[in-house]
Amino acid sequence: KRLGAQEMLAKARQTNQELNQVTFGAAVAACRASGQWSLAGSLIAEMQKAGSMANVIILSSLLSACEKAQQWGRALGLLQQAGHGQVQPDVIFYSAAISA
Repeated sequence: KRLGAQEMLAKARQTNQELNQVTFGAAVAACRASGQWSLAGSLIAEMQKAGSMANVIILSSLLSACEKAQQWGRALGLLQQAGHGQVQPDVIFYSAAISA
């Protein structure tokens, strides 16, 4: 059975699994697959509160979720934020932004 993002994180919490870039990245990827851009953004905010920073792969997943949901304005905002943040955009990131 394929778990959704919320179920995945709930299971990780129940088993006392560390919530880090890998677990949050998997949850954001699950959001990407289902086009849940808003949930993906919330997960990234939760990730940062937990002390872990989103990397370019996770942010690219959020951009892809924005693309699936036709949220080009949000994708543009992410593109602008990435230019000012600690994440160095790469070809995949820019490609996801253009596709959105």
